[in-house]
Amino acid sequence: MTETVVRIIAETDAYLVVYKPHGMHCAPLSEGEEGTLLSWGARLCPAILSVRGRKEVERGLLHRLDRDTEGLVLLAKTQRAYDSLSESQERGVFLKEYEALCVGSSSTVLVDRTLPFAIESGFRPFGPGRRVVRPVETDGDGNALSGRVLELALDRGHPYRTNVLALSDASSTGNIRTLVRAGLARGFRHQVRCHLAWIGLPLVGDELYGKADGENLALRAVALMFPDPENGSPVRIDLH
Repeated sequence: MTETVVRIIAETDAYLVVYKPHGMHCAPLSEGEEGTLLSWGARLCPAILSVRGRKEVERGLLHRLDRDTEGLVLLAKTQRAYDSLSESQERGVFLKEYEALCVGSSSTVLVDRTLPFAIESGFRPFGPGRRVVRPVETDGDGNALSGRVLELALDRGHPYRTNVLALSDASSTGNIRTLVRAGLARGFRHQVRCHLAWIGLPLVGDELYGKADGENLALRAVALMFPDPENGSPVRIDLH
């Protein structure tokens, strides 16, 4: 069920995991901007603002969700925690799981696949203002199979991967829909949305890769898995 209020899901001395609702930006565009997830977290824990992040305005924000995606986001409270968690991201051991409500039937997707399966591609910018991305099939060396592609984005020379973990029927009267559970380690902009649309399961409410249909984007970040930045023990946090 879609929620409308930011709330704390888990907290330690090293990090804060919060639920971000649909319609909220994670990071500000400029210093001091209010109304973002970062500004909300900083009011509770000002130490977040002392962390040096990838960009100066992002501070302790470890990863981002699109404005229209809801779910779990991790914020580091200390520089030590941020550096440790960033290293986990680089090593591909910071994992995220999503639930997506999609238009279409899982039976068409599973004609030549069995669960779990992976969707892999590079990406290229597309359309006016480069608002969207398109998948690009590549060979084992990261070369585009469709010929030379300018601005091909790869994950350190390899395709980006979305793991489809589960599919279940979520159809209602007059609507054929599938609930998808998907996971990824290192992601690219719009990756889950683009990959699912590519295999014939565009998300409900997705104006960029499907049809908006007057509904909110049906994508939720529902689980985070990472090594604890203080002791290295495995952590799994689920949206509840």
